[in-house]
Amino acid sequence: MTFVHLRVKSEYSFLRGACRLEDLVARARELGMPAVALVDYGVLHGAVRFTNLARQYGIKPILGAEFSLPCGLPLVLLVRDRTGWQNLVRLVNRVQLARPRSDTLDMGWIAEDAAGLTAVLPAGGGETVRSRQSYIQALEQLQPVFGCEVYLGLEDWGLPGAKRQNELVAEVAEGKNVSLVATHNVHYVLPGDDEVYRMVNCIRTGRPLAGAGRSFLPGAAYYLPAPAEMHRRFAAFSGACENTLDLAKRCTFILEQEGMQLPVFLQRDCKEPAEAVLRRLCLEGLQRRGLGNAEAYRRLERELAVIIPKGLSAYFLIVHDLVSYARKQNIAVGPGRGSAGGSLVAYLLGIIQVDPLAHGLYFERFLSEDRSGFPDIDLDVCQRRREELLGYLRDRYGQGYVAQVSAFSTLGARAAVREVGKVLDMTGEKISTVAEALPYYAGRGGIEAAVGQYPEFMSAKLRDEDSGTVLAGARRLEGLCRHLSTHASGVIIGDGNLQETLPLCRGPAGEVLTQWDKDDVEEMGFLKIDVLGSRNLTIVHDTLSWVRKRHGTTLAAEGIPLDDEDTYAMLRRGESLGCFQLESVGMRRVLRRLAPQRLEDLIHLLSLYRPGPWESGLVESFIARRHGREDMSGVHPLLTGILAETYGVVLYQEQVMQVACELGGYTPGEADGLRREMSRRLPSLQKFHQPKFVAGAVKRGLSRAEAEDVFAHLCRFAGYSFNKAHSAAYALVSYWTAYLKRHYPVEFYAALLSSGSGYYTTAVYVREAAIRGVPVLPPHVNHSGLSFVPEKEAIRSALPVVRDLGARAAEALLEAQKKGPFMSLHDFCCRVGRSALRRSALVNLIKAGAFAGLGRNRRQALASLDHVLKWTDRQPGQLSLLDLMPEESAVPALPDFSRPEVVAAELETLGIALSDHPLACYKKQLQSVSRVPLCTLCNLSAGTKVTVAGTVMGRTRRRLKQGGVMLTLFISDESGFAEAVFYPADYRRLLYRLDASAFVFTGKTTADGDAVMVQDIRPLSV
Repeated sequence: MTFVHLRVKSEYSFLRGACRLEDLVARARELGMPAVALVDYGVLHGAVRFTNLARQYGIKPILGAEFSLPCGLPLVLLVRDRTGWQNLVRLVNRVQLARPRSDTLDMGWIAEDAAGLTAVLPAGGGETVRSRQSYIQALEQLQPVFGCEVYLGLEDWGLPGAKRQNELVAEVAEGKNVSLVATHNVHYVLPGDDEVYRMVNCIRTGRPLAGAGRSFLPGAAYYLPAPAEMHRRFAAFSGACENTLDLAKRCTFILEQEGMQLPVFLQRDCKEPAEAVLRRLCLEGLQRRGLGNAEAYRRLERELAVIIPKGLSAYFLIVHDLVSYARKQNIAVGPGRGSAGGSLVAYLLGIIQVDPLAHGLYFERFLSEDRSGFPDIDLDVCQRRREELLGYLRDRYGQGYVAQVSAFSTLGARAAVREVGKVLDMTGEKISTVAEALPYYAGRGGIEAAVGQYPEFMSAKLRDEDSGTVLAGARRLEGLCRHLSTHASGVIIGDGNLQETLPLCRGPAGEVLTQWDKDDVEEMGFLKIDVLGSRNLTIVHDTLSWVRKRHGTTLAAEGIPLDDEDTYAMLRRGESLGCFQLESVGMRRVLRRLAPQRLEDLIHLLSLYRPGPWESGLVESFIARRHGREDMSGVHPLLTGILAETYGVVLYQEQVMQVACELGGYTPGEADGLRREMSRRLPSLQKFHQPKFVAGAVKRGLSRAEAEDVFAHLCRFAGYSFNKAHSAAYALVSYWTAYLKRHYPVEFYAALLSSGSGYYTTAVYVREAAIRGVPVLPPHVNHSGLSFVPEKEAIRSALPVVRDLGARAAEALLEAQKKGPFMSLHDFCCRVGRSALRRSALVNLIKAGAFAGLGRNRRQALASLDHVLKWTDRQPGQLSLLDLMPEESAVPALPDFSRPEVVAAELETLGIALSDHPLACYKKQLQSVSRVPLCTLCNLSAGTKVTVAGTVMGRTRRRLKQGGVMLTLFISDESGFAEAVFYPADYRRLLYRLDASAFVFTGKTTADGDAVMVQDIRPLSV
């Protein structure tokens, strides 16, 4: 006795269903079901993953979707064959792309796209009995379209009315000669999951769990019943359960890739084949790049011999066209990203700016004839202007031919706690306390691990009943899909209208998205382009724009000299905060130790600074060899030439490939396969490749012992090797940012601060600018704009940093500012108008110092504000009574804020201190403390006992391999930055004192010179 469920909703119905796909198919197999149908509400988000998981578990996947008919009845459509799949995709797209979006299917659409689909009209199964006439009317419309592929579904949710509803449906079926199937509206897998279903629906509707019954389906029986239970429920309806098996047998479609969906390049006024255009542009590129030698020609022909037969000519031309358009529009494009840097064709087309021949990069790391997969070409572009490029693609190829790739947002640990807390109607304070104690995990099991290891959960405030309740609920929701978002970079260009071939929907801003994420899209054969908005390219672009305006220098990023000694000296001092990829404390430590002198050193650094090389000791060995403290005696002489640039260390994946080709006799494509498998560091794979490598090396004159020695050396390091093409491109951007920071600090910091938070918060970058001699001035109503701007040798803060100001108010302020500078607070209020500014925004502007120099100090302006507002006309630009009054009327004689008060006011209104360091607020408490400036820690021997003070700018927690959790605080004082490190025992001991934002720390210095191992702390309070 078995059964097939035909009406299952999953987590991909986004907070309407709660079935996790793997739990679903595992349970189906456990219950002996041969197949399961996934029919999410009007979407196909889970189709690819469901198909893969079902096949792994030996379950036949049936794809479909559930809609509503205009009459209000639900309609389940199931795919029987490939035509049915194509038609279902079209129907889903019509629903999802319609404006406004609705789950209701138009009968005209159904009539056009019914072929290959089976329709099931499920009964309600609940308390409300639908009328006989509603089913008859629906069947009269569906039967002419679907013929015998229409079923009436029986449902029994264990509620009053279900029996009568099913009897009525059976009567209609008999009268209209329609077959019955037993169905169950499955929304979660196990009976105990009902609470999960209810919670996700409360999250969707924004209602608390108590009293939100109308948000759910009635009853509590929407789990996956066993076959025996379904047969028992519908024993009175002969054949209803057996028909599910017959229907499932006829559903033969399995979703698989049917070849690559390669885009077509649209040419303007040219009928030349794409292959010929590509070859012509590459030959022109050889001349333009000055690469007319035989080696370059041979490399070009080798690459084209792979690209053209794979049908990728159009793909390269599309990316080339996009990059060319960007450069014509002065949109910053990065020098490259990923393995595409190994392609000479990409270099000749101007897609990348790193010469693969000069850097010894392998094309086969990017693409080879014996690699089954297809490559992505990744582009970094100006973050602010990325949407212009997407608009160009839509205009060039047509709206229906271009879609952005989606991403599935899941409930992480913190989000799950916050949502469950709101559903359970807990206080915001309690929710925040529990959520902030958790790390930023995204998958299942994170909460369980954190509760067992993080010391916060051992404290009394997190061991109460409310904390236990919210954590228990969050554990059950953790990792569930929450909603769809837009992938940061992925774009699909179709070879035809994507609405015919790919499930689509609309994103948060109305953009057209794929219903599948990047992995599913690629698995189904759609080739994507990654166009990533890069904050750092925007910083470089904006800095150069300011340099041109302020200095008259027409400097371009590509024209920045790569041998500037001042820049490398700055990096050797570790002064790289704000520089791309070089900002972290750990990276700055390695910079000081590595002591870069040329761009190649930065390329090495970006490849070295990863967990694998650190854990294996490779970083220490590399640095020691670079400075001559360790010799290369362990390196086989035959490897010396290949590994000379990396001091005998196999640092790059390209080096693995070179060794395999030159010594092991591998083809470049085979070498890339060896590289991929060695990166997995599995002894079985290394053992598999050893005979082939040794045999090839012996043929090239090595002894067997030498060949085995070389292979052993390769195995030791290859698992930690990195893509040199990627490092070379990113090192160039790192250097650009460092050069601009060193030579144009005012312009650089203005661009950096305008770009928002990066690796660190804005507050850190403000302190860094001040330490480097570039003060950041408070916002001012006469001098500030929407971004941070250079002002002589300082930087003026942006208006949007003022809390409560808002975009509308800032725009109104700037519009009024065009008519001339504001002369006073009165003048400002009259010209901007009350309707644009809330009182709280005015208070914050005053406290932040935005009216400095306009006649009244902060305290006077605050005292007279209500008097000013009383007389201010509500329409900007009109004369009011106030204009007829003396400026000094009602102005009390009050002293301005003291320096600590100014800092406190800035922290309150801007979130950052500009006029002084935040420690100025604790001046009295620190007078009696004998403390060491943080910038001098590097001058002290390791283990020196010190006392320091600092405000907390960031905090991280890390689980240690040997057990326990280590806390690291990133702290700042007036002189610089450092880390305060709490090892597990001290972290647990001092936890109860760690709620403040500033501390006096006592501890010992580390060998790195920029950290203190904390032994004791004293919180500072105002």
